[in-house]
Parts: sequence; C-alpha cells; structure tokens
Amino acid sequence: MRIVGSKDAVGFAIEEHSPEGTAVEIWAGGQCLTPFDTLPYLPAFLPSLEASEAQLRRPSSFLRHEGELSEHSIPDAFALLASDGAPELHRALRWLDWGPTTDDVLCFLVPSAGKLHLTWKLPGQPCPRSMPVDPAHLADLIAHVRTTLGDLSVRPMS
Repeated sequence: MRIVGSKDAVGFAIEEHSPEGTAVEIWAGGQCLTPFDTLPYLPAFLPSLEASEAQLRRPSSFLRHEGELSEHSIPDAFALLASDGAPELHRALRWLDWGPTTDDVLCFLVPSAGKLHLTWKLPGQPCPRSMPVDPAHLADLIAHVRTTLGDLSVRPMS
C-alpha cells in the first residue's frame, strides 16, 4: 500500500488489487472518507482529480466566496451549503465529488478567515468535521495521486 500525504491530515492510500482493480482510500483528519467504495473507475476518476487539482491551483475560486459565508460558523456554512438554500455556492465550493467512490461523503472547501477548511460529513455522522488545508499542498497531493494511479493503470497485469 502506498500512502500519499497523511491519514491524520489529508491522505490517499493506494493499493493494487487484481482482478478487482486499484483501491483508493481517501483520508482526512484520521477518518476514512471512502468507507464503502474504494475501487474507483479510473477513466472517470483521473479526470475528476485533474479538474480538482486545477481548481486548487486557483484558490481564489474558493476564497472569493468568503464574504457570502462571513456571518456563518464553519458548521453553519456547511449546513447552508448542504441544504438547497444556496445552490450556486454548493456547486462552487463542493469538493471530493469524484464519482461513486466519493458518493457517500459530502465535502466542501469552506472559506473562512482567509483560509480554506476541508469540511465533510459521512452518513450517520452527527455533525460535520473540519480542518484547515493549504490548497497548494492539496493540489500537489492530488498531482502525486494522479501520477501514481496513471502509472498503475498503464502497467500490464501479471
């Protein structure tokens, strides 16, 4: 198993499985965000990672929405984003929306105090969890994951 990043902060655990495919666990703050499906369909998953990486390389795409959430705590901002009350903000700040592997986690990058906060909630979790993240570091992690998965997907099976 290869770990990219850290399971205690933000990380990806990648393991080859034959014949099922390559397993990818996504972690944040010591919690697995993909507890139900760890086998992404790589032809769809890799472009989703690429789009997220590009978006993170432009953190202003998230931070420009800080004023719209300035009167909300991070948990309250998450509740607003998760409801139908702010569909444009929901689309702009939604993150980790990478296909069936990530369907069970609702995740946003919430701008607050000039920083981005990775904020998520899994089914059965009473309230969202949150942690500040550096968008450049997160983009670098995703780039590393994309390269690793790309290398695995072109390697012939033994």
